[in-house]
Order: sequence, then C-alpha cells, then structure tokens
Amino acid sequence: MKIKPFENAGGYTTFHNAILDHILPLCTSNEWKIVCITLRKTIGWQKEEDWVSLSQYQKLAGIKSRPTAHKAIQGCLSKKFITRTPYNDSFKYSLNLNYSLSVKAVQKIHQPDVINKPAAGLENEHTIDTITIDTITKDNNGAKPRTPKPKKKRDPLLDHPAIIAHKDIIRLNVPIIFREAVVNIVGDSPASLNKWKQTLRDWIGSGYNPKGIKNILDKFQGGSPKKKTKKSADRQRYTEGNFADMIES
Repeated sequence: MKIKPFENAGGYTTFHNAILDHILPLCTSNEWKIVCITLRKTIGWQKEEDWVSLSQYQKLAGIKSRPTAHKAIQGCLSKKFITRTPYNDSFKYSLNLNYSLSVKAVQKIHQPDVINKPAAGLENEHTIDTITIDTITKDNNGAKPRTPKPKKKRDPLLDHPAIIAHKDIIRLNVPIIFREAVVNIVGDSPASLNKWKQTLRDWIGSGYNPKGIKNILDKFQGGSPKKKTKKSADRQRYTEGNFADMIES
C-alpha cells in the first residue's frame, strides 16, 4: 500500500499554525521530534494524553541513544511544551494546553490578481515560475556547478585477517607500502594468524615502537628486535617514513 503523505486527502492531524510558526523555532531538532510525536499520540488519536515510553519516543523519533531521547523530552518539559503525569512505573504525556505566547498580529492581505506579478521596480527579480537552471547559473556569477571528487577506492588488503589483527592489537593501520609484505609473509592460515597475533601482543607488551612494522615482521619470522640506536632510529625513519597519521579516515 502506497500513500501520498503531502496530498490533501484526509488521514491528517490538525493543529494550530502557531506551532509551526513559533514553537518550531524554539525547539532543537530532537525536541521538535518529541513535540510531533506527542501531537500524533494525542490529537492524532483524539486523546488528551497517552502513555509513551522512553523507548517508544526514541524509536518513533529515530534517535539513536536513550540519553539523547531523554534529554529531548526533558527539554520539552522544561520549555513547557508538553506535560506528563505518573502512570504505573512510567508517565502519560500530553500537550500543554495552557501554554501561551505573545505574538504580533499580522494582517493577511488577499491579492489574487497580483500573486504571480512582480512588484513595481522588481521586474528583474526572479519568481518561482521564472527560475531555471540558466538563471541559477547566471546568478552564481557564471560559476559552473562543482563536480564532486571521486571517492578514493578502499584498499582491499585492509580486509585481510593479518591487517585487521594488526589494527585491532596495535591500534594502527599497516602503512600501505608494507601491507602486501604483511599479507605475503603472514598468510591466512589459522596457525600463522595466531602466531602473528601473539607476536603483535608480545611487541606491544615489551614497549617497542608500535610503528616499527618492519621489525615486527622480522620478529614474526624468528628474529629479535634490534636495540635502537640513534643511527638505526634515523634509518628506520628514513625507511618507513613518517606514519603519524596511519589510521585511515
């Protein structure tokens, strides 16, 4: 079954325009969701109040976390947009029918004969009927729409178990120039992967440089980490480069 929710054909909840004109600007995005759900649960079902649990509010509003949903409800209560009364171990919620606000009266002028005509002196201004793609391009100082840059293709080696284990244990991605070496040396057999994981744990536990992937591979193959001297440290920096930002965004 398909519906057209913006078509004026019944199945709707009526409420005062002031809610859109004046309450909406006072709400955060999540508070506005809470107001709308309360509208639907009460006026939408011809009720004065209704029991709505925190999890219901969270689900209906599409809010990911319970603390965020709770904060939004508390915001609506503090702003007196909604009220609640205890009900068993929870609450019943309703719109605050006593809420009032002062607004300036706006006189509505009905001018059917000039609705689509520009005002005097504004002949060159655009209306919704005259806007075209050419108009938008011209009004944008002739600038062409920007072509989005293609997304960088993800390295498939990042999904190899040895690379994943390195990130999980070392908390860093293997630099791209060493990924193929790690995959070829470690392989994907269960025994080899278990040895690789233990090597990584021993490496971190010994306090060695977590970015020294070349030395980690040497240790995995049966070697032992060399004592770092100034000369060897300089050589390692030259060989491996600066990987201060190895975590892929």
